[in-house]
Amino acid sequence: LNEGEITTLWVGNVPPGTTDEEMAHYFRPFGSLVCCFLLKKLSHKGQMSGFVRFATRMEASIALDTISQGNIVINGSTVTSKWASQNSQPLSNPSALAAKGLGAAFAALPQADSLAPPPPLPGGEDVTTLWIGNAVAGTADQELTSALAPYGNLVCCFLLKKLSPQGQLSGFARYATQLEAARALEA
Repeated sequence: LNEGEITTLWVGNVPPGTTDEEMAHYFRPFGSLVCCFLLKKLSHKGQMSGFVRFATRMEASIALDTISQGNIVINGSTVTSKWASQNSQPLSNPSALAAKGLGAAFAALPQADSLAPPPPLPGGEDVTTLWIGNAVAGTADQELTSALAPYGNLVCCFLLKKLSPQGQLSGFARYATQLEAARALEA
């Protein structure tokens, strides 16, 4: 993968209740997916959005062209898309984690049954994405990943490149389950 080249699309107008796997199903025909996920928070119009990262810019470009022509309909809704400002980072592949030296962190996780999950939100959605703030300028995505990996199975984790007015970085970490996100939030 060419890390400097944007191969991630933001995808919008996805119907509520669509799963990450359902969305991935519609994008696999365009190429090799590196990362594909939906954000849990609905837009002001009641729709979901998310990110799809392809292995190459060409694959992403073909998918974007197809979406621009109105040819991708997910669960009855024609989706919209544009280039993301940065690439999503894939983290759910255990072999990729091991290659980055993160596999050992998962062996030392506390037993999940010792923690009670937080109560569900109204509407039944589980919060699995955390906003991360006040990261020191110059912190790398890999450093954030290393710090958060002990709390659970990270699906995606990255820092935004733009500094806050206070000179800090912010970003997002998405866990596979609500329990893992709660564990990280309480740490």
